Amino acid sequence: MQVSLKPATRNSRGPSRGIRAFANAVVVVTFMSTCLSPARLVAQRPLGAQNQDQSAYALGSFALNVIFVESDGSIDPNQEDWTPGQLTEIQTKIGQAASFWEGLTASYHPNAQLDVTVNYVNGGVPMDTGYEPITHRGYPDSRLWINQVLGSLGYASSDANVNTRNFNNDQRDALGTHWVTTLYVVNDAVDSDHKFSDGYFAFSNYGGPYVVTTYNNDGWGPSRYERVLSHELGHVFFALDEYYASGARNTARSGYLDGINGNAERNAQNQRVTPPQPNALMLNTTLAPSEFTSVQIGHLDSDGDSIPDILDTIPQIIGGQLSSDADAGIFGFSGLGSVNPMENRNRKVWAESGSWMTINTIDFASYNLDGQGWMDFPAADGAYGDYFETLDLELTGLALGLHTIDIRITNSVGNHSDVSSFELFVTPEPGTLCVLCAGAMICLNTKRKDLTR
Repeated sequence: MQVSLKPATRNSRGPSRGIRAFANAVVVVTFMSTCLSPARLVAQRPLGAQNQDQSAYALGSFALNVIFVESDGSIDPNQEDWTPGQLTEIQTKIGQAASFWEGLTASYHPNAQLDVTVNYVNGGVPMDTGYEPITHRGYPDSRLWINQVLGSLGYASSDANVNTRNFNNDQRDALGTHWVTTLYVVNDAVDSDHKFSDGYFAFSNYGGPYVVTTYNNDGWGPSRYERVLSHELGHVFFALDEYYASGARNTARSGYLDGINGNAERNAQNQRVTPPQPNALMLNTTLAPSEFTSVQIGHLDSDGDSIPDILDTIPQIIGGQLSSDADAGIFGFSGLGSVNPMENRNRKVWAESGSWMTINTIDFASYNLDGQGWMDFPAADGAYGDYFETLDLELTGLALGLHTIDIRITNSVGNHSDVSSFELFVTPEPGTLCVLCAGAMICLNTKRKDLTR
């Protein structure tokens, strides 16, 4: 038996995925049970994501939980009541905001595009609280009615962030999405200034876990609600404000890619400056992010290949074990395929775990026998689509002579791993004479046969 592993690997990132039938090789796959990673238990959560990592970047699938909040008069006097017309109006606007965000990634690889699932909690029927939210302060007092609303769903912490985060995780697991946040919508139709008592009318946290908006949103009104919501969702994906009153400076940084806030109206010296893009999502809620916001939310494709940088990584084959039998013309390989997360450079470590995260999965594995073309082979566990995949390949019936077998894996955005290359020399049986004739190997059995009876 002569089996050798070449010391070097060859990069093979080309698009070729040809499938050809081979006359002298048959693929035999041995199925193996494995327990490789917690990702198999909650396969839809991004690899590396912790419970607090709920919206690291605006790529992949995203669940937007929507809760309409209704006062029942048990604590505060009841002032606001949702009408069917108001609910329908806001639902339409939420759909428009979701479509806007999805449209930002329409030119990307299909497995990188943002896909928003709007999840109307309680079927879109407003959920009761004893408080009248609009008569209270915004962020400081939101915990009072959020805890009541989520308490009725079984989330009993005294911390509104913890309750919402736990609710979010349950919802994204149930809906099978990568990311998640919750939108609380408060009615303010009767309120005189359409603001909370501290002057706020919409707010959110960097990275979630929730957004609060009002029906009228100060002077924006329900007719422009989609613009306010789209702006707040920018914060959920770590986009910074750009307008002067926010205090954000054009030297600040945020997001998985550590994008600079170059469109802000304040400079490093806290002076007012003219931003390069005067109309932008995080500046005046124009439905177009600045180029700086795009980087902060993960929408950067440096090489223009339709794969955003965060996902434009190369999978790898880890380790490997050969189980070949040259005398029998059998080549066997077992190994592990893995995706590679890009480094997380987000400086807002208080808003997330800081883990390196990816939504890429292993899409398929292929082999190339003697340069005849790439051919896919089945997953050892029956289906590809995990962050780690056991690779188990066996080729039988290999002809006599030297064979080269290349193996690679491909991730969900079409990037190939480097090629793992092997050589196998299939030897003739003892007593066999082989000669090369017109490019073909001809072998004759020269053993003396006993003709006696």
